[in-house]
Amino acid sequence: MAKPYYVGDFGNITIEENDESEFKVGYVFSSEINNPSRFETVRDEGRIADVAKEIWYVYRSHRYAFEAAAGLTNSQLMLADQSLRPSYHAEQGKENRLRYFLVLADEHPKDLEIRTEDKDGERILMLKKGNGATSGSPVIRRKEFKLVADVRETPSSILRHIPLKYKKELGFSFNKKSKVYNPMQTNSQRLKTKVRLQETSYGPLEFHIELAHDQGSGLTVNGLRWPIREYEAEVKGIYRPNDKIDVKENPQLLGIGEEEIGHLCEEVLRVEQEDFIEFSNLYLLSKTRDNPDRYGDINIEPIYYSKSHPGLILLDDFISQGKKAMKSLCYDKKGDPRPFNW
Repeated sequence: MAKPYYVGDFGNITIEENDESEFKVGYVFSSEINNPSRFETVRDEGRIADVAKEIWYVYRSHRYAFEAAAGLTNSQLMLADQSLRPSYHAEQGKENRLRYFLVLADEHPKDLEIRTEDKDGERILMLKKGNGATSGSPVIRRKEFKLVADVRETPSSILRHIPLKYKKELGFSFNKKSKVYNPMQTNSQRLKTKVRLQETSYGPLEFHIELAHDQGSGLTVNGLRWPIREYEAEVKGIYRPNDKIDVKENPQLLGIGEEEIGHLCEEVLRVEQEDFIEFSNLYLLSKTRDNPDRYGDINIEPIYYSKSHPGLILLDDFISQGKKAMKSLCYDKKGDPRPFNW
């Protein structure tokens, strides 16, 4: 089926919708817990990055074994070097991700994230409206819109031309006089794979879950940094046994709506989150006995916000002052964009 689209300055802009369900878990130092200035202090990022990656590989093997015990793995795939790999997992390593996060000059909604990146000659704008996850409801559910345009299209023109019904759904208005600024970026490397889980509330169903480990940092245009040390899991698809139609995208096949699908995803991801936190804490406890200097001050805790949220906190003084302050932050006196000094 053809994707919905609207017309921009340089041709059609396609729209893809998705109801995103995921959880995030962060690796933090003990001194950072409940510390309001946690993003302002440079710590031993190399050590915590190594430990986080170590946990990722050990937990991944644990999760594969759980999947195999449930009879959900495909037959093994033999690679050219004669090594064996479960064919479904589609492991991907070291995906470099440089992303720009945008802020609307006029009343940027607190629950809205706007992210942009250029890829293969296209400009991709992601708009995500979140649910405000909490400790009582740790799964982040967001309505996601993926807008794909010609690389010459500016973020302003993409947002200006977006149909009114989407603006209303996302909670903002944007016209010719509106401004959007690029005050922060994230630069990270991602490791990821996929696993499956069976769930039976609506009969036998397979949940295809993407696991990811993201490590890097965020940077504001005026040089403030924050760490990115995350593990996350997201439901990418739901399938009936031996069926290739994704019921996450077509919930009517189960006689239910998007909200019920969201609840199913929440139930599954809550179990995944509890398993990861328990496994990681036991691993750290075990390793700390032998090497407290390396492992003793590292903790695992849930994250309820997006990658751009710490940047919004660091830039709150500028954002709260409006257009004039944001313009001086993002542009020099000649009107040229200020560079990000990575």
